[in-house]
Amino acid sequence: MQAFAGCGIDVANRAVLSKDSSMADDKPLSDNDADDRLKAALAVLGTAPDRTVAANTALQTARRALSMLSWSLLTSSVRREACNEGAGRPDA
Repeated sequence: MQAFAGCGIDVANRAVLSKDSSMADDKPLSDNDADDRLKAALAVLGTAPDRTVAANTALQTARRALSMLSWSLLTSSVRREACNEGAGRPDA
């Protein structure tokens, strides 16, 4: 792993977050936008095991957490849409 570059870490040139990144804007995110960012973070972590037990444990935990957050976000979004359709209300 290379040293910090800007506000992010260059992990085998997969992704670098910086202050100039499109993710740095302040606009509100939709559920899909938030899910895209969770999936991008998961992609940056990759799937390869690390060299130490501690690093490997941390990466496995982070992968699980990001996956669960993504699943939870989409599940709540689907439930909210179903409730809004059943009540005849537009999506909030």
